[in-house]
Parts: sequence; structure tokens; C-alpha cells
Amino acid sequence: TNIQHIKITGDSLKKVESPHDETEMFRIAISSYEHMANSYPFLKYDYPSLKNSLLRVPLSYMGFGGYLNPFSHEAQINGMLPRYNLPTTTLHEISHQIGFAAESEANFIGVWVSIQSPDDYFVYSGYTYALKYLMQSLERYKSTQLEKLWSQVNPGILENYRESKDFWEEHENPAEPLFKLFYDRFLRLNQQIDGIEGYNRFIDLLINYEEVYGVTSMM
Repeated sequence: TNIQHIKITGDSLKKVESPHDETEMFRIAISSYEHMANSYPFLKYDYPSLKNSLLRVPLSYMGFGGYLNPFSHEAQINGMLPRYNLPTTTLHEISHQIGFAAESEANFIGVWVSIQSPDDYFVYSGYTYALKYLMQSLERYKSTQLEKLWSQVNPGILENYRESKDFWEEHENPAEPLFKLFYDRFLRLNQQIDGIEGYNRFIDLLINYEEVYGVTSMM
């Protein structure tokens, strides 16, 4: 993540500012799947349908980055998110469109496709997304290595994380836990036995992928 950050900014202190608007980002997301489908045909995205959601304000207050519209099958993206987050969020929703219902798999594929993308900002989005989940996992297990590891992360990356933290704090809503509880039950009713916790299960997929193929095979 540090290497990709420096590749973009040239300065460990600067946060990444993506130059892509929504139209360009959606174009790159589609082309990133096309790029992956050359080697992995099961990732073929036959019917692209992406939209900056009209419900982005309520989505922000509910704590969601996007969703798949069950009626139109459009991937609805919360365009209010910090821009460096948007590529992986978009790729995550596309994975649902092509048939991956489990949130753990959608998270993994979103990161995998973003890291393989020809676009540097998509690559950065994937690495920062994965790094944050991994560090949060260490935090949950109260790892003694956590402080040391955070000290090795470029300050500019920490600024991007702070940008996300500020965004979600700005949109805190007392009812958010109720929305998350409803969504958790919705997932469980749809055969995702881990419910909303399934988002975190993709860490297992990352670790197992690295053990089988090596981390460099994701690049």
C-alpha cells in the first residue's frame, strides 16, 4: 500500500486525491472487469449497469456505500463517499451483479479486481481497503503488533483513512444500528449465515489466497 501511495503522490505525507469523476470511474470499473475476464472468464461483466444513487444521502446516514437494486439489477453507488473509496465499492457491487451474492466473496473480488486494474487509483483503493480490514482484524484480537504496524503506514494513507472516518462521523445516525440489524437479518434470510459479519470473512479469503498463490499473484 505504501509503494502504491508513493507511486501516485511522490510524497509520503500527501493523501491521494483521485482525478476521476463518476463517469470516468464507472468506465474504468467496467474495463477492469474486462481486463480480468481475459484470464478469469467467470468475471465477465456482460450487462454493465452502474448508477450514482439518488439515495446517496440516506445511504450515508444508514452507513452504506452502495447496494444492488433488486428490481432493475443496477449497481447503485453512494457517490458521496471519499473518492479514493469509490473504485473498490463499485467493483464490489459489480461482483453482485455477475452472480456473487456472499458479501465475503464480493469484498474479495472487489479488492482482487481493483489491485489488478490498469488504473493506479483503483489499485490504491484496493490496497487501502484490504489493509484497513486487516488492521481492524488485528485490533479486534488486541494484537501487540498493531501500534508498530500503523507506524509503518505512510502518513498520507492515514490522512485518507481520516477522511473516511470524518465522513462517517459526519453522517452518524442514532438509527444506524437498526438499519444494520435489518440488513443482517436480510442477509441471513438469503442464505448468508454470517449475516453482516460476512463482510469481514473476506480476510480469510485474502490470507488463503496469499498462502496458496503468493501475494504477488494478486498484482
